[in-house]
Amino acid sequence: MNKMLVRKINDKAKLPTKGHSSDAAFDFYTPSYRLIEPGETVEIRLGLQIALPEGYALIFKEKSGIASRSNLRLKAGVIDCSYRGELIVVYSNEGSREFYFDEGEKAVQGIVIEIPEFEVQEVADLDYTDRNSNGFGSTGRF
Repeated sequence: MNKMLVRKINDKAKLPTKGHSSDAAFDFYTPSYRLIEPGETVEIRLGLQIALPEGYALIFKEKSGIASRSNLRLKAGVIDCSYRGELIVVYSNEGSREFYFDEGEKAVQGIVIEIPEFEVQEVADLDYTDRNSNGFGSTGRF
């Protein structure tokens, strides 16, 4: 079994957890209270460093409760396997009300994914598909 090695660099940091063994993502927590004013973009330090096996990455996504009940938007979220610095998430408050995280509150979820190796090859043309270049809204209203 692969392992995500985690080092606490803040005494109040919590290790990532899963609510259920079948969950796709780990929950990551804020080690301290953090207020985000309307229109403000902030870095939230998680007080952790990680090491992932070669060929894997950690992808941060908003918790569904945060995404559905606030105007908080995650602004960054790819952690490469070679990164050893502190885990930091960047949130922007696009709403008109302040938002805060309590100490020890779930702030973000992280999905560990395998990254296959690809070689970039330039070509003159690409194959045709049913979708081709149809993009935004091409399969319905949303």
